[in-house]
Amino acid sequence: MKSRLSVLAALATLVFAGLPAQTLDKEVHSRARSVVFIALGECLLKAGKTSQEKLDEGYVKFPKKYQYIKPAFEWASTSRNGQEAIKAISPYLGADCAGLLNDEQAVKIMMPYLK
Repeated sequence: MKSRLSVLAALATLVFAGLPAQTLDKEVHSRARSVVFIALGECLLKAGKTSQEKLDEGYVKFPKKYQYIKPAFEWASTSRNGQEAIKAISPYLGADCAGLLNDEQAVKIMMPYLK
């Protein structure tokens, strides 16, 4: 059985696997991935699919595994715009945290906060 951390990482990867990175600059793309990762983590926690400890562990491991995303992850975790982007996308994750939007729609919702 996969650990909750593995599930969280897999979900974050799946959400933006099809994101048209060539149409977004690298920083915006990294911020979007970070926002979705954090929003998914919060969703899984609220749904009882992970614990706070596993979530905190994931928040430490994610930027370590993807070094290029570390500044964007810190931005999403600490900035007002990052928090607003998380709030904006969270309602679209659905009760099962699977996501109700395609990547293009998700980016449109988050874009005002990502720059």
